[in-house]
Amino acid sequence: MTATMRISQALHRCHGDRSSRPFAVLLVAVLAVASATEITSWQSGLEEDGYMNRKFREPRTVTECGGVYSESVDQITSPNYPMLYPNNAHCVYRISAPDGKSIWIQFITLELEQSKECESDVIEIYDGVSDDGPLLRTLCGFQNSLPAVTANSSDAYIVFKTDGIGTAKGFKLEYFIFDWNESGDQRNNTYTICDDVTAMASNGVLLSHRGYPSNEYPSHSFCKVLIPPRPGFDGVKIEFFDVKLKVFTEDECSEEGEQIVVYKTFHREHLVICRNEWRKLSFLVPGDSDFPVLMSFQTTVHTEQSFRGFKAIYTQYYRDDKYGGKSCRHRDFHCSVSGLCIPESAVCDGLNHCGDFQDERNCGQDFLIPPPEEICNPEEFYCGVYGSGSCVYRQYALCDGWKDCKDGSDEFGCPEMPKVVSGETIVGILIGIVLAGFFLALIAMWIYKRVEKTRERAKRMKKPAAEKDPQPTAV
Repeated sequence: MTATMRISQALHRCHGDRSSRPFAVLLVAVLAVASATEITSWQSGLEEDGYMNRKFREPRTVTECGGVYSESVDQITSPNYPMLYPNNAHCVYRISAPDGKSIWIQFITLELEQSKECESDVIEIYDGVSDDGPLLRTLCGFQNSLPAVTANSSDAYIVFKTDGIGTAKGFKLEYFIFDWNESGDQRNNTYTICDDVTAMASNGVLLSHRGYPSNEYPSHSFCKVLIPPRPGFDGVKIEFFDVKLKVFTEDECSEEGEQIVVYKTFHREHLVICRNEWRKLSFLVPGDSDFPVLMSFQTTVHTEQSFRGFKAIYTQYYRDDKYGGKSCRHRDFHCSVSGLCIPESAVCDGLNHCGDFQDERNCGQDFLIPPPEEICNPEEFYCGVYGSGSCVYRQYALCDGWKDCKDGSDEFGCPEMPKVVSGETIVGILIGIVLAGFFLALIAMWIYKRVEKTRERAKRMKKPAAEKDPQPTAV
């Protein structure tokens, strides 16, 4: 029954009774308000249902898309991403960097309508402020190997065009703004992954936070740092000097847990660290102009306990057989044991880039020797003289009665061990006595059985002889 019918019936019932007219007027007003509310709710439901149907069944029409991006690192997506992008779209995205900077663009997702020679939906990337600049890349269809593009100028111009038929998921990209020449020749560069977008020096240190190892690293964060390759080098050697994170499980990595990820290419994980390591972990990560090395650091909330975070040493490298003859280019340093060539700026910078301190020897009297806490991590003890010593784990090395260092320095100044038989020694002695007694009992039992068998045999031999020659009977 509609609201109009209900109002008409109420008026008809009250028409003959004049005393009920005020009540009738009030009733009509209430019914009118209820009817209006019901109609509004019904219309709202239809609109919402229609919106949901449009949302999931067909892409919405785009009135605005594109824009200008100038942050040091950011992401750009197609309209409606990750749902279907609309037809007949023409979106222009411009990435603007300061003068002298470069832009590295990496696609995370690229799923466009399949077409021959990109004649349907397409992405065009230009170097400059408009499509009059050099065309860097034309992309279309589904890309399994996600592309990366480097714009050498301070601007990148991206055009996304779709036709009137067919659609797909679209694209998602991430870009980084950096300077190829920034700090390239400076030494001992230190970067923090949650503060610096790029590590531009050819070799240096990566820290989880500026207070390492004294302060707690940031919680509930997801940080990234980019290490662009240097011309002539084939990748980056990364040695994790120390890792102390909040660990949820030691068995396997969890997406919700804390972890450090180094990417071989942007969409493929090369290394995942989600466990605490006091040992140094060294890895060679391939890289080129299209795929700089990317490292991410994911943290969780931790308020009850402090964690050191991590420290890593990175170095640009190439193999010594790249140019033939097991040698390096002029001025590059040769790590003879590992067979790697590293930049000249890595020599005598206080960091162990070769892995055996070969690059830190013969540095002259003016070279400032780093303190032991910069050579070993907080859980290690430094043995011997700088340049020829090593780091050992404190918990298992110091004053344990064994010389873990070649010079025995891990046992210097230790309190004298009390010459008291320990409980473990007593237990060992008792176990030895029990075992010895058990074996003696077995031997005694074996000897006893041998003697018994000998006696029984002697008795059997005497009995037949007595029956053959009996003794005379007395009268």
